[in-house]
Amino acid sequence: MMAFAPLDEAAAAPIFRPYYDGLALIAKSDIFYCFDMLARRAFVASLAAAFARYEGWDGKEEGFRACYDNAFAPIIPEQEHRDLMFRTLTREGDPSESPLANLRCAKQMADLYLILAGRRTWSTILQSAEGSNVGAT
Repeated sequence: MMAFAPLDEAAAAPIFRPYYDGLALIAKSDIFYCFDMLARRAFVASLAAAFARYEGWDGKEEGFRACYDNAFAPIIPEQEHRDLMFRTLTREGDPSESPLANLRCAKQMADLYLILAGRRTWSTILQSAEGSNVGAT
């Protein structure tokens, strides 16, 4: 989480508010009330906001897939596997899976991407700190 500490509230809220909403909706789900679809949509919204911040996604639906492929290709190199995972991120989710399975996958994709973005950001922070310490006594 330290990698995201430099973000001000306006930059962090579109990413982390839906993420935390998704966690709350998971916690609220029980045998009487099922919030799986709402929670999945919250994690997809979090992922979309992170793409806008870190991948330069313009917010247009047709560009989301290209951004997704670009972001996940280094860790999911097989297009077939990325296609399978992407189905849970669509508006309706993967129709061949249960709402809970779609939720789990969407959360995992958001988690994975936030870890990747955090590692890149933290690396940049460390490099800039090292650069500012060069020549310091």
